[in-house]
Parts: sequence; C-alpha cells; structure tokens
Amino acid sequence: MLVLLCLTINFRAWSDHARETEEHQRLNDEIKKAMIENIALQEQIHYLKNDSDTVEKEVKKFGLVRSEKMNSKPAK
Repeated sequence: MLVLLCLTINFRAWSDHARETEEHQRLNDEIKKAMIENIALQEQIHYLKNDSDTVEKEVKKFGLVRSEKMNSKPAK
C-alpha cells in the first residue's frame, strides 16, 4: 500500500513538473516573439524619425501628399 501511495505522489509531481515545463516553454516563446516585434518597431521608429523617404511612404498610405508649399525652398 505504501508503494502505491509513493508512486501516486511521484506521478502527480512528475505530471505537475511536465505541465509547468510546457508553460515555461510557451511563455519563453511569447517573450521571444514580443522581443522580435519590439526590435522591428524600434527600427521603424528610427526610420520614421530619421529617413524622409520612409516618412513619405507612410504618409502616402494615408492618402496624403506633400503640398507644393512644403516642397519649395525658401528664397534667400
């Protein structure tokens, strides 16, 4: 009887451990995915702040165009 009790307790502990290991792996995968997305967003922010061609492409997505007033250079 004692052997069965020990086996039951060990099996339950092993089952809990296996479930927690799977959960840990799933959470690690989510973290990796979030980190990759974060890096991509940081890169996009960088280009939006520093690259006028990127800004222009994004503006066109919203159907906006640069006005002639902004295109012209001020006279000296």
